[in-house]
Amino acid sequence: GYVYGEKKTFDHPYLQAMGMMAGECLCMVAFFVMTRIFKKGLPTDKQIEANRDFSATILLPAALFDLFGTSMNYVGMILSYPSSFQMLRGSVIVFTAGLSIVFLKRWPKVYQWVGIVVIIGGLCIVGAGDMIFQEEKEKTCPEIIASTTTAVASTTTAVASTTAAAATTTAQAVTTVIVDRLGYNSSYGGFNSSYDGLFADDITTTTTGAPTTTVCVEEESKLGSNPLLGDVIIVAGEVFHALQFIWEEYYLGRYDLPPLKVVGYEGLFGFCTISVLLWPMYFIKVGDTFGLGPEFRFEDAIDGLTQFGMSGAILGWTLGNMFSIACFNFAGVSVTKSLNGTTRAVLDNIRQIFIWAFSLIVGWQSFNFMTPIGFVVLILGIWLYNDVILRPMFYKFILKKPLPVDD
Repeated sequence: GYVYGEKKTFDHPYLQAMGMMAGECLCMVAFFVMTRIFKKGLPTDKQIEANRDFSATILLPAALFDLFGTSMNYVGMILSYPSSFQMLRGSVIVFTAGLSIVFLKRWPKVYQWVGIVVIIGGLCIVGAGDMIFQEEKEKTCPEIIASTTTAVASTTTAVASTTAAAATTTAQAVTTVIVDRLGYNSSYGGFNSSYDGLFADDITTTTTGAPTTTVCVEEESKLGSNPLLGDVIIVAGEVFHALQFIWEEYYLGRYDLPPLKVVGYEGLFGFCTISVLLWPMYFIKVGDTFGLGPEFRFEDAIDGLTQFGMSGAILGWTLGNMFSIACFNFAGVSVTKSLNGTTRAVLDNIRQIFIWAFSLIVGWQSFNFMTPIGFVVLILGIWLYNDVILRPMFYKFILKKPLPVDD
């Protein structure tokens, strides 16, 4: 999107969360296409009997947990970096294990405790790296230059229709008139976003090498502006995702529901909820750190939708994210069904490597050596917890005996 004639970043995490929920809704579309058109995955008599007393409202709390967690993740990602966002999402294992003890009375096995400790170590390394190597944001300041002569002063005076300006021929007076014409609001430190620019027939200028005066308008990207705070928010958001997993396990264990249908219901509930919440969020101003849009609102949906309309790239990326969410969930379900959940977990971890590499290539963040170290430690912890690769290889090649079925 654009503002004041300069490029402006798309910092709208709650609109992004709504897009993610819309992507989950597509899973419901995929479910109906498979069952109604291709006649695949139709429920058996046993499933129909098991799901007889099922109500979709059971999934509403899970959808809200998912929505809150995802929104916090996106807010944290804006303040931190995309690669840190992906890596820190691994903390959900720690919270899920803890909540399983409280609500499901299920204690982790010994190797899972080891994995949890290693994961916490990896999280600390990633967070410390973001704090120590926090990047200095380059400040780019678009300038509005008012070149002044007697002709310029008289022309701008006619536009402003002020007798005070008519008597003034200094560069400062011309700048004041132009700033007023732009709609400068000192309380926000910027120009009104509704202004479309100076028209050629409003003000004519004649430059003859006269002195210039500039007005500076700062428009910084929030990406990487506070990595440590962003990391904390991302990890806090994973508490809600852990609550979502515990809720689903506790209640959905009673039924035999198609995973695509579950994801579709949660997406539908989440999409409707955030669509309603965007209205009051527009009227709440929260300051510079968390404020969005030119007036630092909780969420400036109008600014975000305007950027959609003004930038095909932003709209394209958003639609692409929606379809990727649908494909990711569909592929995850297929991998789990055809292979196993372990394979899905490994593949999910590998994608973090590509996200981190892409962030470096496009310049979203700079390289610091603690990020790959933390990433490796996180992956090792996740593999330990899920009993993938490390423990099986230890039993096979070191102990030379079969892996115990249960500890």
